[in-house]
Amino acid sequence: MLVIKENTDIFRFVDENNIEAIAHGVNTKGVMGGFAGLISIKYRNQCDGYLEVCKENKASNPMIKCGSVVEAIGEPTIYHCVTQNNPGPDADIYYILESLDETVRLCKERGYKALAIPAIGCGIGGLSLRAVVHTLGAHFSSDEFPVYLCLSGDTPKLED
Repeated sequence: MLVIKENTDIFRFVDENNIEAIAHGVNTKGVMGGFAGLISIKYRNQCDGYLEVCKENKASNPMIKCGSVVEAIGEPTIYHCVTQNNPGPDADIYYILESLDETVRLCKERGYKALAIPAIGCGIGGLSLRAVVHTLGAHFSSDEFPVYLCLSGDTPKLED
């Protein structure tokens, strides 16, 4: 189920509620801007695997594809969801759903109780917050596993 938490700092929410995992959107090139940039600062050691796979992508046959997930076990576990091929406004709702489905499956497999996400695909990714929330809400409506969508104070309001 999608649970929207408006005016919520995702990092504080994760810490205060003992949430075991954060998922966020990335591209196949290893460019980490926006929320991914924050992850690369706060959880630098949990970005190495994702960055290494992207480096291999550039050198040989693609090892990472849109819709996939790179898991980095830690506290919290970080799920780098490949939601777009290129940096910039290239996010695709299909890839968001595909990668989040895999992330939720992995979280359940690990016994995690919940997952926190930012406004995935919005901002630099170029998608409308309203459209992403509508799609995610419908997609996860029959799943009991809580996916907390944490919207910070600077995220546009849903009614905008």
